[in-house]
Amino acid sequence: MGKSSTAVNHWMRDRGRFADLFNGVVFGGEQIVRPEELEEARGESDILVPDKGEKERQVQRYRDIVMQWKKGPYLAMLACESQSGIHYAMPVRNMLYDSLSYTEQIRRIRENNRGKAGVGKMTGEEFLSGMRKEDRICPVITLVLYYGEDEWDGSRNLYDMFPEGWKEQIWKMLEKYVPDYRINLVDVGKIGKIEKFTSDLQLIFGMLKYREDMGELQKYVDRHREYFQNVDVDTYRAVRELLHAGNVMEGMKEGYDRKEGTVNMCKALDDLYQKGVDNGMEQGIQALVEICRELGQTREVTEKKVCEKFTVSQEKVRECMEKYWA
Repeated sequence: MGKSSTAVNHWMRDRGRFADLFNGVVFGGEQIVRPEELEEARGESDILVPDKGEKERQVQRYRDIVMQWKKGPYLAMLACESQSGIHYAMPVRNMLYDSLSYTEQIRRIRENNRGKAGVGKMTGEEFLSGMRKEDRICPVITLVLYYGEDEWDGSRNLYDMFPEGWKEQIWKMLEKYVPDYRINLVDVGKIGKIEKFTSDLQLIFGMLKYREDMGELQKYVDRHREYFQNVDVDTYRAVRELLHAGNVMEGMKEGYDRKEGTVNMCKALDDLYQKGVDNGMEQGIQALVEICRELGQTREVTEKKVCEKFTVSQEKVRECMEKYWA
């Protein structure tokens, strides 16, 4: 739980989708971030800190996706952390990631300033800090892309991680001295206005609203069959993870068009729907068999009732009886 998916990250690394995510979430659908303004940055961040023995220890973290956003003369770092499950320390985790990004920026400024060209032009205070008075860093904005099946019940900011009793007793005295840090949570299954997105994020996020209702999911796919009949391989793999359906949508099978490099995902989604129907039917059969046994019905009578109640083959009835009549 709580891990990111390589397939989802690879899919979201597309500059068009990445820009669309930030435009839809941060800018309310306005086309502010352009794909051509994005350049993938190094996701690895590290810092050397002294331990108790005064030896340096490396703190290293890997971000899922980081893009440099060059908007005219300005620069910002845009990051996305994907989560398949709830992470109860997410505010602190993201705060560390963002802090390391800022630390890396300062490290590069220091290296540049302390080079041969910069040393003579710095004051004593500037040399000690490694930064000139006019030096500036760029903001870091991180979105948490959550696609878990459970309701997110983790903290959304640092304050929520503090004990309730502590906050009630002395919070008013200390609040102004303790800066908060909140996460920008994007629950893909609960996005309200999907029309804010202009790429295929709109169709995929729209589909995820129905992942707990196989009947509605099937209707949604039928309404957008033209798209789902011809998706790229990266999208197929990402959808498999977003739906948590790896056990059903295992391979591309006959839906894969090698020449075009696309997948007809409708067949796989149909299979997913049918599995949901079958699971529901089997649960119903199990309940009926158990009720008949409690009422003292014979096996023959129970089999007959199952056949009358459910439209299944005789083979399926015998299979269920063997499983639940023990």
